[in-house]
Amino acid sequence: QVHTMTDGKRYEQLMAYLYRGATSPGHPIVHGVNLGHAGRVERLQQIGEMGIASFILDEAAYKGARDAIPDTEGMSDADIDKLPPFVRSFKCGNQLEKGEPHCSDDKYTKYTCVARKGKVSWHPGIKWHALTGNQMAMLTTQLLVDALGELVVDLEANDPANLLKKLKNEDKARVEAFKAMPIPPMGDMADDRLEGMDIEHFLKSEGICKTGRTPSKTRYEGILTETNKVGGFSPAGEETYEVGIPIEDAKQAPGNGVMKLAYNPGNRENCPFIVKPDYKDFFYVDKKDGVSKLTIPNEREKKAFHYDPSKIKGYMMVCTGVCDFGECKKSDISYRDVEQFKPENYEMKVNDVLVTKIVPMGEECVLLHNAKGPTFQKNSKQAFDITVKVNADGKYMRMGAVAVF
Repeated sequence: QVHTMTDGKRYEQLMAYLYRGATSPGHPIVHGVNLGHAGRVERLQQIGEMGIASFILDEAAYKGARDAIPDTEGMSDADIDKLPPFVRSFKCGNQLEKGEPHCSDDKYTKYTCVARKGKVSWHPGIKWHALTGNQMAMLTTQLLVDALGELVVDLEANDPANLLKKLKNEDKARVEAFKAMPIPPMGDMADDRLEGMDIEHFLKSEGICKTGRTPSKTRYEGILTETNKVGGFSPAGEETYEVGIPIEDAKQAPGNGVMKLAYNPGNRENCPFIVKPDYKDFFYVDKKDGVSKLTIPNEREKKAFHYDPSKIKGYMMVCTGVCDFGECKKSDISYRDVEQFKPENYEMKVNDVLVTKIVPMGEECVLLHNAKGPTFQKNSKQAFDITVKVNADGKYMRMGAVAVF
């Protein structure tokens, strides 16, 4: 799903996101919901015309659905209770999730964990999410039903094994045809931030990502941590996968040469139900840790991702640990901030080659450069060791994710 709040008018980031998704092994479809700016609509239409499954919510139909929601202003509680749950107390006096009776009070769930975070006026409530989610689910379900109908007809005239092979070949050919098409105008993506880089490779090639964040199968299946501690979506405190250590403990624990997997306990919510599976966990290093290393890919990642080093040029992107509303503590070194990129704060190397320049990409990430440009060579294990040494007293660095292309 393409989210309005995260992209703004940075259409080049949206296109990069669409390209990486379109060329990923799962070949996901794209849902464009509440796109707002015409520029976003144009990009999704472009990617659809290039052969990628792209669906844009019809604003007129969406307005029709909103207009059809019963207005409960003036209705008795008994009549309101007769309405289906997802339209009950949704509209009051032609306002959604506002007003009386009960539209403001019933914006969020009340059956458990009432004191939830993020319950602010500009966030949609449960019924608004249900409206959008059901429309997306109905479209996807209809696509699945249509595909199964065609498959039943095809199976009547074809051997199942041969048909499967044919469909896989068609899918592969479609993606290869997409990759062969010229990249449309990317706006700011074509500026000097990508100087010295092969943009075709950056957008279309295979890549590998190492992330501390969840939800992530690499976290849940122990691939990231190379342990047998596995699990999945869980209420906070009941996880069975490796969760790392709280950031305050990371500040006290001695270093062992490897970046610590850490988290901010304030991101978790004390609730016996799964209310928030997405946590902005990170890799941590501070001055007392000395030189600390993060390897991408590790041996488990190589196997899980069918890693082919011949397809990796060595473009390295690092994404920071997230700060709420972009407000980081003064002790938190943001390597996206070019002003903080200086030896008295920290030094970063990739396979013992010094990072001499960082190029901001989007809100959270930077491209790394060495003295010769944006390409780093693989080591003898066909991998990349990122090392960080924090030199400033009382400072620390957090990495949310690393990707190499």
